[in-house]
Amino acid sequence: MAIALAAATRDIPIVMAVIGDPIASGLSNSISRPSRNFTGFTTSSISLVAKRLELLHELVPGLGKVGYLWVPVNPLMKQRGEQVRMAADALGIKLVSLPVTSSADIDAAFTLAEKEQVTAVIIETDELLVRFSGTIIDECSVRNLPGMHAWSFEVRNGALISYGPATVENYPRTAIYVDRILKGAKIAELPFEEPTQFKLAINLHTARSIGIA
Repeated sequence: MAIALAAATRDIPIVMAVIGDPIASGLSNSISRPSRNFTGFTTSSISLVAKRLELLHELVPGLGKVGYLWVPVNPLMKQRGEQVRMAADALGIKLVSLPVTSSADIDAAFTLAEKEQVTAVIIETDELLVRFSGTIIDECSVRNLPGMHAWSFEVRNGALISYGPATVENYPRTAIYVDRILKGAKIAELPFEEPTQFKLAINLHTARSIGIA
């Protein structure tokens, strides 16, 4: 969405309630002083994906091989992929790449996961994967695969576990930014902000169904 808006205008002020890395996305040269017509609230640093892997390692006994569901066309994925690979090496986990470029690739990704005998899956925060999170949750469910997601609503929908920003705090802050712009503030005066709250959610029904205590 942000990339499409950036292509549409360089003049209209845009406040994003949820955005990845604005520098890697080409939306700004600075976090503290936005250089284009964008500001907003990020999904936190690239190190968060490594934290998700660490939590998954704590939750699932004997975790040896993990599938990494990611979207290669997303410019943020290179940095995040490096972080999760470093975390996997530190934990003695083999990471299996499961690239997805469209919804049609999801089934093939899980077929590969099954062939590689992964014992869990970590799902990236790309918009495509969020949009088809129901399909991903179902694919994990039929295989009894623990899945680590980013957003708590996915846990409510049946995913095993999530860890990520409590995005509800972004919405009132977004309204404040919009109000300041309407009163004359410039985008450059409104720094990108990282989340201050993170939420860990676990679906106990899913945990019991796949045998996790």
